[in-house]
Amino acid sequence: MAAMWSPIIALLLLLLPLVPSSSSVITLPLHGNVYPVGHYYVTMKIGKHPKPYFLDIDTGSNLTWLECHHQQLGCQHCTRHLKHPHYSPQLSNLKMECQHKYCDALRKDLAGNNPQCPHQKPHQCHYQIQYLDGTTDGVISIDTISLRGNEKSSFIAFGCGYNQLPQKETSPVDGILGLGMGTVGFVPQLMLNKMITKNIIGHCLGKDGGGYLSFGEQFDLERITWAPMRKYE
Repeated sequence: MAAMWSPIIALLLLLLPLVPSSSSVITLPLHGNVYPVGHYYVTMKIGKHPKPYFLDIDTGSNLTWLECHHQQLGCQHCTRHLKHPHYSPQLSNLKMECQHKYCDALRKDLAGNNPQCPHQKPHQCHYQIQYLDGTTDGVISIDTISLRGNEKSSFIAFGCGYNQLPQKETSPVDGILGLGMGTVGFVPQLMLNKMITKNIIGHCLGKDGGGYLSFGEQFDLERITWAPMRKYE
């Protein structure tokens, strides 16, 4: 379900292990590669008692979500074998009213104003997202995400994906880090929570894998080698 990386490698910065010094930037190490992993992902600690989860970075998705064991609905068709248990939120984390600004923004972001809130559970904001290779269904959760180690944390709205199609046997990631421009995007939420001051995303991908992902201020431009952008007809 992650974005396909191989066609867009020419767009990406191929260098460097840079760590900006500005306090208004958040920098996270990237793991993975184009082949054989097929994903570039970050590790984030989520929950009241933080556990690490691996999120595939995707600039084409607004909503951040991860496979989730819903306390009432379970985890239907989720990946069979992950390196750790699925995220399991408290029921109180799942009670986002349909009138909440994030639920309303999510409906506008998705085709056909999908999803509609169920009458029997008006306090749960449901979603369904369709990708080229399948779909994910879930409800919005609000929980703590720790950044910069344990130094910074913030409440972030993200998806508890309890139904994935098609089902996968294994996956190196738990879900997707949505870096799109929508209101429910990860970076706009960081700005709203005053974790950063500028809506800027930067990433450097190492030619042998790994790299860095930054939110906020730009990298030191004098220390970056730029690659030309691929032109699409």
